[in-house]
Amino acid sequence: MLSTDKKISIANIELQAWIWLGLPMLLFLYGWMRWWISLPLCALLIYSTARVIIRQRKQPVTERGGETHGRWQDVTVTRSYKMSLLFLFIFLVLIGMGGFFPQHYDYVWRNAVFFDLVRRDWPVVYEAPDPQLMCYYFGYWLPASLVGKATGGLIMPGDIATLFWGFWGMAIGFTFLVSFLGGRTRWWYLPVLLMFGFWDSTIYALFDSKIAEMMGIDDFWQLYSNYMSFSSATQLKIIFNQTIPLWIALPMLWKLRRHPGHMVLLCALLFLFSPLACIGISTAVLFWIARNLKAAMTLENITGLLILAVTGIFYMSNNNASSTHPSRILEWWKILIIGIGFYVLSIGVYLPFVWNLVKRDPTFIIMAATCFILPFLTLGDSDDLGRRATMSLTILLTYATIGQLNKYRSLSKWKRIALPIVLALGITDSATVLYCIPKDIIFNIEHDKYPKHIYMMGKLDDPIVNYHYNNFIADGESLYTKYLMKR
Repeated sequence: MLSTDKKISIANIELQAWIWLGLPMLLFLYGWMRWWISLPLCALLIYSTARVIIRQRKQPVTERGGETHGRWQDVTVTRSYKMSLLFLFIFLVLIGMGGFFPQHYDYVWRNAVFFDLVRRDWPVVYEAPDPQLMCYYFGYWLPASLVGKATGGLIMPGDIATLFWGFWGMAIGFTFLVSFLGGRTRWWYLPVLLMFGFWDSTIYALFDSKIAEMMGIDDFWQLYSNYMSFSSATQLKIIFNQTIPLWIALPMLWKLRRHPGHMVLLCALLFLFSPLACIGISTAVLFWIARNLKAAMTLENITGLLILAVTGIFYMSNNNASSTHPSRILEWWKILIIGIGFYVLSIGVYLPFVWNLVKRDPTFIIMAATCFILPFLTLGDSDDLGRRATMSLTILLTYATIGQLNKYRSLSKWKRIALPIVLALGITDSATVLYCIPKDIIFNIEHDKYPKHIYMMGKLDDPIVNYHYNNFIADGESLYTKYLMKR
């Protein structure tokens, strides 16, 4: 009997991905750039994206899956697929997206950024006492903040829009994963995606003080945070504004690696959301382009370069961006030892299982080497450049590991035994997220506490209240404020 299940074509998934990634960039160009910059770039972006979409839809169905071993397939809308999206939505609500349930402490700043995007004119400029500019990777919130503005500056409609915007983005990312795995959803795909993690968090939880004492480190957390790899659950709870765009853009970049005709354009859109994560994939992107430079010389990529230029100039206004220097926390050899330990406990424990998938392509090795070097650098007063850059590597390993689980019965006997153990020992980070959901709900009920962090709202530009002031604000004149900023 033939299946009557509907299918989502690869072309349809990519159409949604381009809309999700492109809309915030259009809003950014319109709201932050002078008209003689925004109008041509918006027109070029719309035209270039339309060319890509039309070209992809004209491709024969057999060619739409890209070059990755013919894996990418249209996605069948089965009951498991629908239930996975339902549970994904429930999970996002429970970890605080939308403000209905307790939020992680980092939402203090996330909510303050969103508040000012809704209540203030674009670009967001403060006048107390000298002009200050909000300069942060706020692309994720722009569509939802437009909803807030359209409802008279109300925050709750914007919060609801943020929830559905995040769900749509992560649904696109999950659908890409299902496409990579053959197009049919198994019930365990989403739990493994959310729970996937590395051994480093487990080792840190058990032995952090002993390792710090052995290495002669007073503040081990400050260094370790630069190497630490978050599980997908933790990324969605804390840095959702950066990780959701990565789940969308990385599969598309991976498919483009042999035909980089619009790779720079895609990177430019991703850069608005996740500039630090883009540093982690930059060397791989340059490698792909250099390997097929002739194919990369396109209107789409020229458009991408122009957008990258103006977005980069904007970000360089940030107080932290102008100060990149070698890490001064510890001697280089101590950073090296801890970095080797981190890589053994994170990437190393999975390599025996995924090596056959990654050894044929230098992409993984290039990204791993880049992410190993970055923790030796510090961006301003933040020591998390390496952690942000490693997010892309975590997603690639999630793809590879679930791909191995998908053919579990064909694995060798020792792999069938060892892989579940390796996965189980890496769930400390994500298990903590799940444990905190009921714990935080009960705490808030007992203490009559509002689930949403609101006390930083309207105070983002106050360096006394906001002790991460430099992460969000640009003081004084810059190339952007002098020549590019909308008046």
